[in-house]
Amino acid sequence: MLMFSLEMFKDPVEWFGLIAGVIVVISFMMKGEIKMRAVNFVGAVLFIIYGFLIGSISVVLLNFILASVQVYKVIKIGKGKNDEKKDGRVY
Repeated sequence: MLMFSLEMFKDPVEWFGLIAGVIVVISFMMKGEIKMRAVNFVGAVLFIIYGFLIGSISVVLLNFILASVQVYKVIKIGKGKNDEKKDGRVY
């Protein structure tokens, strides 16, 4: 059972997870696919660290996959094998 209290906000690990979440949300509000994916990658890496800190393999694995997808997509864009331009517009 999950229980929330103000005490949880005294834990630096929880703040680490909250910051990671904010970075991921910010990434989705950005223009430009490469910039969005780079910031999302940073958020995923922070969530990987957070997952290790809380001992959650599901958080680690999910965010490792998401970080890998971001790297793959940026490489694909860099090689020009994507239908989207670098600013995110589809032609």
